[in-house]
Amino acid sequence: MRPEQVSVAPDVLVVIGDVEVPQSSYKIWEVGIVPQWVMEVASPSPFRRDRDEKYAIYERLGFREDWWFDPTGELQRPQDTGGRLLGWQLGNDGRYGQLAAESRDLMRSDVLDLGLCVVEGELRFWDYAKQAFLSNRAELAEARTVAEQRADSERQRRAAAALEISRLKELLAQMEPKPRGSS
Repeated sequence: MRPEQVSVAPDVLVVIGDVEVPQSSYKIWEVGIVPQWVMEVASPSPFRRDRDEKYAIYERLGFREDWWFDPTGELQRPQDTGGRLLGWQLGNDGRYGQLAAESRDLMRSDVLDLGLCVVEGELRFWDYAKQAFLSNRAELAEARTVAEQRADSERQRRAAAALEISRLKELLAQMEPKPRGSS
């Protein structure tokens, strides 16, 4: 079977390194590098394929980490541990082993050098170096709004200062002594 006859695409993939990634789709046989990290987001229709077929394909292709996130918590199999977030890491034997949680909800991705956990139903990434979560979309939007407000306030302050400088220059010009003989 030719590579282009098999179509398997993770919901999210990460390729680390100096790689030119095409905009349309990532084809391993064209790019030449296997993604190191993949994630499937569970949904009812492709659930069985994502969990069973893709897992085996990703393992065979050598994806270093395979993650699975169930936003609703309703699609997991009873034998799965880890609840709504599961991760597997490729071992030296070429087989996946399930990752264990470091703490109650936090699991470490060696590939990303980040922790992953579910907080209030949302997948969050933990930065070990900063000891903080990476910003989510809402937090980024809020930070952008605050930054734009600060920038706007700074522009207004600078405009007011420029007007004040102009007014003071005019006052100084009026106060300068006139040369003798001028009226």
